[in-house]
Amino acid sequence: MDDEDSMMNEEEFVPDENIRDELARLERTIQSGQFVHELENVQEWTGADVIITSKPEIGDLPQKYVVGFQGGNPGMFIAGDFRIVTEHAKSLSWLFCQLRDAFASRIDYANKYDFYGRLAHRAAGYLDGKMDGTTTAKGLLSSVLDEARTFLK
Repeated sequence: MDDEDSMMNEEEFVPDENIRDELARLERTIQSGQFVHELENVQEWTGADVIITSKPEIGDLPQKYVVGFQGGNPGMFIAGDFRIVTEHAKSLSWLFCQLRDAFASRIDYANKYDFYGRLAHRAAGYLDGKMDGTTTAKGLLSSVLDEARTFLK
């Protein structure tokens, strides 16, 4: 490996401390409620076998996702994708994008399914635990952010 390759690898690697700082910033943004000002242009997340949507009906999804339905709300599998149905879909999608950026140096083609899958399962667990309708965007995002922190341990 020459010096140029070595320099590129060092530049691509983000130390855990930088990621921890970004997670702390996200936590402050969530707790203050400031994230709601960033939701206007957020698209509902689809990627790494995870779909986050506010649309409970399968017919409301793009046709490519309407295959092999199994399970029930709030987490269900459609064509191999884990689907999270929540009224907080834009907020959760915003957080997934923020975490994608924060962990960009750590997520690759091989581990992205584990990373996003674990985040999605944590979201579904939060939603399942609040079937009485007491879910909040802050609570959901905080729960998923806690799961993201486990990737630094």
